[in-house]
Amino acid sequence: MERLKELYKSVVGCFADSVTPLAGAGSNRRYFLLEGKRRLVGTLGTDFKENDAFVYMTPFFADMGLPVPEVLAVSGDGMAYLQTFAGSKSLFDIIASAKETGEYSSAQKKLLKEAVGHIAEFHSASFAGFDFGKCVPRAAMDHKLELIHNFRSGRNSACRYRGSP
Repeated sequence: MERLKELYKSVVGCFADSVTPLAGAGSNRRYFLLEGKRRLVGTLGTDFKENDAFVYMTPFFADMGLPVPEVLAVSGDGMAYLQTFAGSKSLFDIIASAKETGEYSSAQKKLLKEAVGHIAEFHSASFAGFDFGKCVPRAAMDHKLELIHNFRSGRNSACRYRGSP
């Protein structure tokens, strides 16, 4: 926690007024909302390679114009970093009520459409210059990337959608 407070000070110029734990998101990383002059998300990780992958990929995707947080600072040991705050609710939280009722508001539909569009942008982005060695876990990614490459190049007809070349 102290690493996050120090990172916040290095970015903002003063310590955060408050540090609040946030819900996890499928990894061993712990997230905190640091509030003061700025609202930032602090991340404490337990796996250096996972942290390194996130820190590496974020500016790569941002340079492509994809919507990702900006990593503002990383601790010397790579086990903590600060990123911009994207909001207090996840898409899952926003559509939770609709998942129960099956009725989506126009705002929820719009957000879902945008999210699917962004997923398509990530999948169709050029990965020229991308270091796939940074991906975690490497063996699983190698297999998935091979399937994606074969699909895109048309080498595996079993992977092609109907009507695709």
